[in-house]
Amino acid sequence: MTLLLDQPTDPHPHPHPTDWELSVHLPSDAHAPRLCRRAVVNAVHEYGLPHLTHDGALVASELMTNAVQHGRGPLSFRVAWYSVRHRLRITVWDTGHGRAPDRPTPPAPDQESGRGLVIVAALAVEWAQYAMPGGGKALWAELGQQPCACSTPSSS
Repeated sequence: MTLLLDQPTDPHPHPHPTDWELSVHLPSDAHAPRLCRRAVVNAVHEYGLPHLTHDGALVASELMTNAVQHGRGPLSFRVAWYSVRHRLRITVWDTGHGRAPDRPTPPAPDQESGRGLVIVAALAVEWAQYAMPGGGKALWAELGQQPCACSTPSSS
């Protein structure tokens, strides 16, 4: 994990990345969103996908923050690149019960929270959630070349 959190050192990033994934298990605490965000930033830079840095970091942070606030720990996340589809998928698992809203609505302007899944839906090409067989849930979002601001969860 230490090398992953350092700035990328490869002066020649991979020009055409093949499929890859990175999975991390974290405690459910205030550090989890930051660690998740850093891991995504470093992974996309190392694999030559710097154009996905900002949106990937933001989606990862919002999904992990949602899991910390509304789920239960421990938490896991995975960031994966699917080269055939040109998609970056970020998945976050928690052991809590319940579901996230299928169509998140923006909160009132004076509310301090509640924007996370609205942001994810705006940036993701596709996103969804599913129940885990042993309990808990997973939320995932895919980023591609052309995000669609009108995306809604798929039935995956």
